[in-house]
Amino acid sequence: MSAFSLDKEPFPEAGRDEFYFSTPALTARLDELCSAIDRGNVLLLDEQASGKSTMLDSFVETGCERWRIFRLQASAHMSAKQFVHELVTIFGLPPREPAAAELRDADTLLELLSTRSLVAVIVIDDVHFLQSSALEQLLYLARRWERYNVRFLICAEPSLIDRLESLPEGNHFPGGVTTLGMPRFNHEQVGDYLYMCLFRAGLVGDSPFDPAIVASVTEKARGLVGAIDPLARELLGEAGEKRCHPGRGDPEQRRALR
Repeated sequence: MSAFSLDKEPFPEAGRDEFYFSTPALTARLDELCSAIDRGNVLLLDEQASGKSTMLDSFVETGCERWRIFRLQASAHMSAKQFVHELVTIFGLPPREPAAAELRDADTLLELLSTRSLVAVIVIDDVHFLQSSALEQLLYLARRWERYNVRFLICAEPSLIDRLESLPEGNHFPGGVTTLGMPRFNHEQVGDYLYMCLFRAGLVGDSPFDPAIVASVTEKARGLVGAIDPLARELLGEAGEKRCHPGRGDPEQRRALR
């Protein structure tokens, strides 16, 4: 970072930054997501690094007063029983044995929310990782709780569709289901995002990323917001190295990264 006198890493490798870069398309998609939840269950499906989890963060923060949002992170180790236990845990209910007792407690909570005209929004991220038994359990619960004011917001990669279709007949989400994807960043938005990250990190002056580099990042990242940072981090390192040692490397590359 010393080459550009930055105060911090503009494109951190691990952990979530507090910075959220919004675009008109992302704002519109969030509005669409909120409207869809009012109508029924939602599948937010897109490939890795498309910004799905960040969209869930925004959704949780935007939640309206009549919603009670419960968020669960799915994982490959979850069996059907573990899935129910984790779900009951995010409801704030104590663990019980057998699992049927936990479900009865959940029924009571959801019925109480419904009588108060509140909607329980169950947000589950990375559902494509679930074991088949846990996935079947999820669909069973969606049908079991259909009589209450319950909405499921399921976030996953597109492979989930094949997983669902491979399950025995009758395993499906009840009622209407809205399927949404994530918008892609265009060239202008990628450039603005890169500059804003650098500015927040303390950059003074022009960006080290000229239009040709921005175009390259846009093409290689395919507009996926999660794919921009690794590319930018690599290019920034190269640009810093060449600024500190201008005599090294290919002249054409130095001009492109100036």
